[in-house]
Amino acid sequence: MGGHQRASSDLLANARDLSADQSFERHTKLIQDTVTLIGDVGDASNLTLDPDLDSYYLMSVVVFQAPELSEALARARGIGVAVAADKHGTAGQFEQLQHLSILVGFLGTKVEESLGKAVTSNGALKTATEGYTRTGAGAVRDAGNYLGKLAGGRSADTNATDAYAAMTRSVDAVFDMSEQAAGALNGLLTVRVAKFSVPCCQPWPGPHSASSSSPSSASSSCAISR
Repeated sequence: MGGHQRASSDLLANARDLSADQSFERHTKLIQDTVTLIGDVGDASNLTLDPDLDSYYLMSVVVFQAPELSEALARARGIGVAVAADKHGTAGQFEQLQHLSILVGFLGTKVEESLGKAVTSNGALKTATEGYTRTGAGAVRDAGNYLGKLAGGRSADTNATDAYAAMTRSVDAVFDMSEQAAGALNGLLTVRVAKFSVPCCQPWPGPHSASSSSPSSASSSCAISR
């Protein structure tokens, strides 16, 4: 964790001294490390072992799928904007765009499937997911199609501003969805934790009280409180 914070601080402090390619590479590495860290936190918290389907599928989106999808879209945006600005690109750039178009399509489908399964398990989650289902998922599919067309044509038929706007719509949609899903997941986990907290019994009033119970029964009742 400390190393990740140092890398982030170092990048922020030295960003102006980096070339565009160096900055892109450093940012990409830091974001990939962040995605890995999010997954590690999910494993350490045992969220990845969640037995309840609604929270399990939301966890899958929040911890794994959404961060990977947003990073793939952001990387593709950076490469696509560079190609559009130059009106041409290198073979390596087009290969990356082709790879990312496939990855975006795959991850986008996984997110939609997970959200759908979460709602099937708990209909109350529809409110938190319907915005993405209605428009966000389409923006991600459009971005994937745009990347495939850009990679297949081996040239840019748009300007950098339009390319940035087209890709940013999908990135923003994933971030918004992730925030909604995280809030819904937190709500589910809060309710679950509350179920494990049983109000403790009143203190034993003493041996001369008509309504008193034995110390042993009071201790047993309080023992189940967590």
